[in-house]
Amino acid sequence: MSVGSSLFDAVRIDANDISLFSKRKAIGFIRIEPVPEGSESAEAFLNELKLSSESASTNTTPLNLPSGFTGYAAKNRNYVTGYLFSETHSDSILIFSFPEGDFDEIVKTVSAGI
Repeated sequence: MSVGSSLFDAVRIDANDISLFSKRKAIGFIRIEPVPEGSESAEAFLNELKLSSESASTNTTPLNLPSGFTGYAAKNRNYVTGYLFSETHSDSILIFSFPEGDFDEIVKTVSAGI
């Protein structure tokens, strides 16, 4: 899976996390989260996360993604966090969070790979 943007100029890669920076300031992250053992499927796990994300102060909305991807977004303060999985790699989900104004630009670049 790949995403692209001119919004960041540096990355830090940890075990399952990629932190993105612009002018030495953290602006967002991308995380790969394995589907836990015992979960019925990636879609079921995603639905569990969606239910736990929803509250009186947090609304979730479906993401407009290319064919083969399923996901939703949750806004919290000035950040939007997306949760998605690829049908071809359904053993993990992708979580990414960026400032509200930049989130849509990054979501548009989601693809199956470079």
